Amino acid sequence: MTLVVEAARDLSKFFNEREGRYDTSTDDGNGCKSRQKDLENSYTEAAKIIDAAYTAILYLKHNGKPSLFLHPDKRKDWNRQAETMTSFFGIKISPKTGGPESDSRGNFEYVEKIFREMKYGMDYDATDGTRGFPGLYCGASGWRYYYPWDIAPLYGDRRVEDLLDPDGAKRFPRGLWYYNKDMIMLGGATAQNHMICRDQVLAITVAESNFITFCDWAFDGDTPKLLNVDAARRYDRLYSKERLSLSYNWVHELAHFYGMYEEPVLIDQPAVQSNGQPALDKDGNRMKTYGPTPVIYLAKNNAYAASRTADAYALFAMAM
Repeated sequence: MTLVVEAARDLSKFFNEREGRYDTSTDDGNGCKSRQKDLENSYTEAAKIIDAAYTAILYLKHNGKPSLFLHPDKRKDWNRQAETMTSFFGIKISPKTGGPESDSRGNFEYVEKIFREMKYGMDYDATDGTRGFPGLYCGASGWRYYYPWDIAPLYGDRRVEDLLDPDGAKRFPRGLWYYNKDMIMLGGATAQNHMICRDQVLAITVAESNFITFCDWAFDGDTPKLLNVDAARRYDRLYSKERLSLSYNWVHELAHFYGMYEEPVLIDQPAVQSNGQPALDKDGNRMKTYGPTPVIYLAKNNAYAASRTADAYALFAMAM
């Protein structure tokens, strides 16, 4: 199936530079001035692999396995796409009719929806209208902490501890971090650490505040900005530094961005070993599902979780 949309893919329109949610005028605080070119080039490249992923999904949805004798090239593509869908999402595609096998239908529909929304956002420079003005920040130095007894930003003379949720509970009993009209207090955050850009974190999506942050490490000189798409399509390159690129991480973060509005939300799932047992780091802590091998292990043991983990989306798009 051919998609005939004239893609706009204007970063400043999607993240609404006019509202100050993507600031290219300065590098002070959380501005993106010196990083604008890298962001825009990688966003455009991410759009291309999202296109390829969504086109592959529609092809698999409507086509069974082509004849080896009549359509050898199409059969080769079908096999590659179907096998990748199974490897990264645990979704089985029917070779006879196309589309997911009955036990994979719900997971397939979830994955299809996330890629459809990612493509829509890039093609039309907008979300579906329910998310306000998305924000894009570079680095995290602009955030300031407010204690519970401080006057809350944006609220005149009200203290932070007086801000309430709709159910009457205190919204920020531990204080809050503030930047550019965003007030947050992430799990594990303290007065000294906002937890937005921890060590070796390339990017983070805070869906409830509707923004994505690319951390300073993402712009490090050793970190690739773009994919080598032709090389990335070969499976032996999925373990290379292309996974650290801005393009790859755009797909990962946009999967979070749209998947955080689904039920259940699309997160970084806990990783498992090949036998399905929890994967632990050297300190005995549960690891997250990052990279090809953990994604493949998760898909093998829990397709439901694999279709709801962000790195599977980035890997699938890169492989298409």
